[in-house]
Amino acid sequence: MLVTEVFTNPARSSGLRGGDVILGADHQEITHIAQLRRIIDAHNSDRSIELEIMRQKKTRFLTLRW
Repeated sequence: MLVTEVFTNPARSSGLRGGDVILGADHQEITHIAQLRRIIDAHNSDRSIELEIMRQKKTRFLTLRW
C-alpha cells in the first residue's frame, strides 16, 4: 500500500513518509487500507503497532505510535 502523503502527526512523528510502501502491520501482510484500520483498532489499548515498509528499495521496520 503506497503512502502518498502523511497528514497526521502520529504517523509523521513515527517516521512514516510519503513514498513509503506499507508491506505489513503487526506481522500481517497489508494490501488495503481497511486491513490497516482493523489492526490499528485491535491495538487501540496498546497505542502502537510495528509496520514493515519499503523505502528506497530497502525493507525497514518502524513503530507507529498514537
